Amino acid sequence: MSLDNNQLSGGIPTNLNNMYWLFLHNNQLSGEIPTTNLDGLTNLQELSFWGNSQLTWTSISTELGKRVDRAALSSLYKGNNGENWRNKENWLDSTNLFSFSSWYGVMTNSDGRVSELNLPSNGLTGEITNALEVMGGLESLDLSYNRPLSGTLPVRLRNIASLTSLDISCTRVSVPDDMDFQDWLGGDGIDFRRQPCPPPSPPPPVIDEGETEGVQHSEDAENNFSLTPKGEGGSIVYRRRTINISVTRDPGVPSDANPAVVVSQDILDDVRSITFHLSEDSPENPPSGFRLGGLVADIDLAGVTLSAGETVTVCLPPAGDGEESHIYHYDEVSERWERLESETKTVNDVQLVCGETDAFSRFGVFIPVIDEEKTEGVQHSEDAENNFSLTPVGVGGSIVYGDRTIYLSVTGDVDPSSGDPAVIVPRSILDRFQDQEIITFELSEVSPQPPPPGLRLEGFVAEVDLGITLGEGETVVVCLPSAGGSDLYRYNDEGGEWELPEPQLKTVNGEDVVCAEAGAVSLTGVFVEETGGGCAVAAAEGEVASGERAAFNLLLIISVLLLIPGRNLSRL
Repeated sequence: MSLDNNQLSGGIPTNLNNMYWLFLHNNQLSGEIPTTNLDGLTNLQELSFWGNSQLTWTSISTELGKRVDRAALSSLYKGNNGENWRNKENWLDSTNLFSFSSWYGVMTNSDGRVSELNLPSNGLTGEITNALEVMGGLESLDLSYNRPLSGTLPVRLRNIASLTSLDISCTRVSVPDDMDFQDWLGGDGIDFRRQPCPPPSPPPPVIDEGETEGVQHSEDAENNFSLTPKGEGGSIVYRRRTINISVTRDPGVPSDANPAVVVSQDILDDVRSITFHLSEDSPENPPSGFRLGGLVADIDLAGVTLSAGETVTVCLPPAGDGEESHIYHYDEVSERWERLESETKTVNDVQLVCGETDAFSRFGVFIPVIDEEKTEGVQHSEDAENNFSLTPVGVGGSIVYGDRTIYLSVTGDVDPSSGDPAVIVPRSILDRFQDQEIITFELSEVSPQPPPPGLRLEGFVAEVDLGITLGEGETVVVCLPSAGGSDLYRYNDEGGEWELPEPQLKTVNGEDVVCAEAGAVSLTGVFVEETGGGCAVAAAEGEVASGERAAFNLLLIISVLLLIPGRNLSRL
């Protein structure tokens, strides 16, 4: 029942029926609250009676008090911008109606009544609600640093005997013009704080654009500075202080291959100079499963000692377009490369691979390779265009590529002497494989689809499934053992027919094969011209026959053989 703001007068009726809500706030009610009668409303969830200056109560039960607290908190949330608070976790939770301690900023006493309400800097706006005056268990109220919050503190707050801490610093909330209230605030029984808002922060320091030479720079919203030296580098003027930023290169390092660092304002305050040295080789062995794919950079930030938790972001040119690149830091204590959390981002208009570090020395960009020592049951090779040829031997095995294991599985009943299939995968596609992904080859000596007209299957068909999705225009190359005069056909599911792609005769991992481009899931087979003759015709038709048609073809074969003089039929 909602009768709030309705100019009601007199006492609260005692013959109320059971209800879920009873809102009586901001009226002119008087007399004592009939707590005994209200305790009988077992379904009641919220009870409001604040803003009735002549209404009194000596005590209310714990259970009724929880209903009062929920109504007051609901008024605060709805009246003071709760939907846009910075944190409103579990507020107005309808699952556990009175579990206030799970609400952000709320603590309860042993009886479950609200004892602390702490919502500083949480985006409260509008006039403060007078519902706070009925929260009889309140001990601490902190609404500080909600600058737009306005209105006047409820006078009846001083009647809450347990309230000992009140903070309205940096708000527009005022103190009521009531001498008793002001005496209460000035007494020893309450810690009252009403500090003014601090002055606005001065604008952050900027780099003097007119005094900067040979360094491209930018600043983000968090006052982090991205610094990219160009050519041999140069200098910046920061807070009227010159910081030299230089870069040197070994012979062969492109002059447009520029590193970068991203530093916070606090760190830049201490920097005296930044130096980079770039090379294409590393004296240290690469990390297991990787090889150097980009540059090695020795970096020093003179004058900087990082505190605990402080980091600098180091950025280097990636290995190549679309290639998976990781940035590593060389730890001179452990004498090994340590991988940083790598991210490719645009720094000063250039794509770089970046990682956060808390130490300066040597950094390198590495790309994954197949770890020879950890590879089992798979022959492999890499060509100059970074394409990986993978040939599973027998039933297959696995490769370790960078930090992930990729399995190659071969199933089917094909004679092992028929040779092994292979797949050629570009690095850009292999980079997308996750740990434990499986490439499957399903081999069969019988084609599940009718052969192309005038051709018969030579060897086996292979259904290859990469286990990942390829992008538009992306393909891999599937290879099968070749036979003289044979072509590799690819089955088109949409058209329902075999297609003959441009033939590719290759030697893959030491084997002569015939290859064709294919998608993520493909059916391929090697076919040769039909040689003619009754047996061959019957055999070709037998590959596609089923049911009664297969039985008919078998009788046809037997009939032809009976016509051949001296033919031994004991093997049929």
